Amino acid sequence: MEDSSAESVMELDPPQLIVLEADFVKQIVLPPPFQLQVTSGSAEILGVELLPGVTYDFPLNARVDKVILTSFAGGTVMLTHEKGRQKFQQKLQSSTGDPMTSDPFHGNVACIHSLLRDARLNLRTKRGPRVMIIGPMNSGKTTCWRTLANYANLDGYCPVVVDLDPGQQGISMPGVLSSAVQASPDNVFLHASNPCRLARLDISFGRVSIQDDIPLYLDQIWQLKAHTDITVDRLHLAESGIIINTAGWIVDEGLSCLRHIAEVFAVDFMVCLESQSLYKDFLSFAKTLPSNPEVIFVRKPVGMKPRDQAEARDYRASLIRDAFFSDDAALTKCVTLGLQDLIFYRLSSFHRIIASNGNDVAVSNEILRPQEFMLNRLLYISGSSHVQEDLRKWPIRGYAVLLGFNREKNEAYLATTLTLASLTGYVILLYTDIDATGPGGLPFHEFVAD
Repeated sequence: MEDSSAESVMELDPPQLIVLEADFVKQIVLPPPFQLQVTSGSAEILGVELLPGVTYDFPLNARVDKVILTSFAGGTVMLTHEKGRQKFQQKLQSSTGDPMTSDPFHGNVACIHSLLRDARLNLRTKRGPRVMIIGPMNSGKTTCWRTLANYANLDGYCPVVVDLDPGQQGISMPGVLSSAVQASPDNVFLHASNPCRLARLDISFGRVSIQDDIPLYLDQIWQLKAHTDITVDRLHLAESGIIINTAGWIVDEGLSCLRHIAEVFAVDFMVCLESQSLYKDFLSFAKTLPSNPEVIFVRKPVGMKPRDQAEARDYRASLIRDAFFSDDAALTKCVTLGLQDLIFYRLSSFHRIIASNGNDVAVSNEILRPQEFMLNRLLYISGSSHVQEDLRKWPIRGYAVLLGFNREKNEAYLATTLTLASLTGYVILLYTDIDATGPGGLPFHEFVAD
């Protein structure tokens, strides 16, 4: 029988003597599925060492479009991938770095981690360090964010990771602001299903661009901060700190949003990637903050491949597909509910109504019955079961897609991430701008009822 896989051996070049012992960064741009195995020497991904002889599997549904391998001592990595997917790019970058720890940012992230380690040990503010990662699009913010979280895990801490980029979510689903406790290193770019992330919290935004509703975005940051503080206190994680990832909009109102985040979370460190102008701006801005944060500039690795718009859309589609579909492309949960049991809202800052209890509720477009334009849209299942409450303040219980409805039978057909038993009584579904079918061709249309 013909072998269905092809193997390629990549040599991670040994260190050179420059000033410090130098590391080499090699980026693999390869669609999954594939496997990596260190056959000799050593190699790391995002600061986490790959054990020699252990096979690391990147399955078809892995949320990964690149893998960044680092080695100080040199070594050999075996790459096994499907036949027909043998084309991949390798980019090599030489840089000086800390010989004791390895990261793709010239050793700078390892140095930043040393500062955070000292802050955790000193605990001058009775809490661990709060770190904010800022920079333009495709500057390596998510890679830096994950590397710092992994380093904290290796030191025995469980930091709260926060992602405030609704377009390229690193924790949850598209269109949300999210946080989670990272209990163990994340070294294979896994996403919402990653078992190393606990106590996940999603706050609804409903759009992939923060420019679409800046006032709502600023308000939801406050809501996520309040819920995150509760998580930190409940799980006694104050000394582990918080690591915050942000969106890549760094000019005009985007810059104001970044400043708002720094103020709300009272950050102690700002890690600025790639943009000198942003770095200089935040140097001045940091002096106005009571927390007096330290601002650190880091250049992104030369070999990192930026995502284009099509790849970003495909990435969002993959998150939705993995949440709703099993590996055999079957919907995991489909439910039939009475139309009278569903209430549709869309959170917005542009229209406000006064609820009967006197609260100012930031909702608009209450939809009394489903419309055709709502089919195949990603919907958020609100944690609230009462429309009299301020829906902005409730975390998301789960996700749904309206597959179809039958007015004669008064029924709605939904795909959900929750079990049928949990959907009792009124169900508040928050409408979003996000097409759940997406460019990846998610097969929701195959399940629409007649």
